[in-house]
Parts: sequence; structure tokens; C-alpha cells
Amino acid sequence: MPKWKTEGVQIKLEGTGNRYINDKQGVVNTLLGTGKGLELFNAGIEKAEVLGTKPYGSKKTKFTDADLNHF
Repeated sequence: MPKWKTEGVQIKLEGTGNRYINDKQGVVNTLLGTGKGLELFNAGIEKAEVLGTKPYGSKKTKFTDADLNHF
């Protein structure tokens, strides 16, 4: 396993100025690996909201309770 995956964290703003991405505001990309960075990030989440109606990569049209259990 690469060292960055267990010890590294990268949070960066991408896509600013691109008219197709969030009205040129960009999106935050998080690379948290599997170590302490991920734990700290998850511990700081106060609220989560599902914005889509389809799980990524799925042909489903609606979320089920089972889909949402990992949030």
C-alpha cells in the first residue's frame, strides 16, 4: 500500500472558472486515504445530505434505506 494512502491527506479546489462546474465556483476534491486524516475528517462531519437520486455507477433510480446506511 502506498505510504500516502495511510499517512497523507490532500484537499483541493478544482474546476474554478469552468462554466460547467458549479457555476465557475469549482468543487472540493478530498483524497483522505485510510489513516488518521480520514478519521479526523469523518469525526468533523456535522451533517450529511444526499443530493442525488441514483447511487454512483448504479442503474437504480432511487436510494433505499440500505443504500443510505453507510452515510
